[in-house]
Amino acid sequence: MSFIVTILALSIVIFIHELGHLLAAKWAKIGVYEFAIGMGPKIVGKKWGETEYTLRLFPIGGFVKLAGMDEAPENSPFRPDQDLYAKRPFPRFVTISAGSVFNIILGFVIFVVVYTGFGVHLPSTIVDSVVDNTPAAHSGLKAGDQILTLNGIPMSDNGSRFIETLQTVPPGQVNVGIRRDNQDITISVTPVKANNRWVIGIMFKQSESPTHFGPLTAIKWGLKTTLSSVEMVFYSLKMMVTGAVKPKEMAGVVGIVQMAAYGYDQGLDSFLKFIAMISISLGVFNLFPLPALDGGHLAFLGIEFVRGKPLNRKWETIITNTGFALLMALMVFILLNDVIHWTDRRKALQSTSSPR
Repeated sequence: MSFIVTILALSIVIFIHELGHLLAAKWAKIGVYEFAIGMGPKIVGKKWGETEYTLRLFPIGGFVKLAGMDEAPENSPFRPDQDLYAKRPFPRFVTISAGSVFNIILGFVIFVVVYTGFGVHLPSTIVDSVVDNTPAAHSGLKAGDQILTLNGIPMSDNGSRFIETLQTVPPGQVNVGIRRDNQDITISVTPVKANNRWVIGIMFKQSESPTHFGPLTAIKWGLKTTLSSVEMVFYSLKMMVTGAVKPKEMAGVVGIVQMAAYGYDQGLDSFLKFIAMISISLGVFNLFPLPALDGGHLAFLGIEFVRGKPLNRKWETIITNTGFALLMALMVFILLNDVIHWTDRRKALQSTSSPR
């Protein structure tokens, strides 16, 4: 059941992406031959207006066939001015980028729904663990300590407030008020920079009961989490380029389904948050200026804007097809990697997660 639900959820993510392209193309009055959900042979199709809406055999994937971008069928119902490349740059930019924008919006909406409906387990002010060779370890902070104040500022019962307040205090030594064995003491710590944030090297325990947010606070947290998910895409790419991530730690479609299904077993809120992150990651990755991705088409559009005329369609097709072939080769590699390391990933998931 978890795998079925995961595949359906990922299909919705792809549907939203293609829906963005479809609605933008209709707005720009660009001809749409087909709007397909799934890949492979057509199961059923229905034509509304000049566009055929189809459901295909394999539930992962989908596409929008636009006039001008794809080969025109015989007796095309569209006029030359409905060709994608006959439109001005701005409508083309909106049409190409709309899929990614819709994915990012979907992720944001899911986060807001989770924060209002399920709540979120915020970090408490109880120290769960102290990282070795960090300022916290050197200062004598221990697991079980409850943080009360930071430079005299009360921390209430929210560890997130301590993390955010730490970013605002003047650089240098800070005084952390803690409660240990029913005694209140003060410890001096000197934070250090890590990933452009001040840290001292502690992990907080999660609160036992979730905190439910009102609509406005949920929107604020939804935006914050969405931005964090976008940053994570670039951080993950950096780790891949620098070799910080080993090949066995990379995940393709099979790995994503495996991780999402495990998230479903952990609870619906965990599953929804994972799907939101996948949707945002898909949206951001598609904007990368790589041939065969939406970002590749946007790059061609940028070249056209700079040159004052479009790139030769022959060269654009060659570059796109070459990029597509390389992308397919990478996907095959990642697919084989997913299968080979299936058991290792399952053990890693079971060791890092447990039902609440």
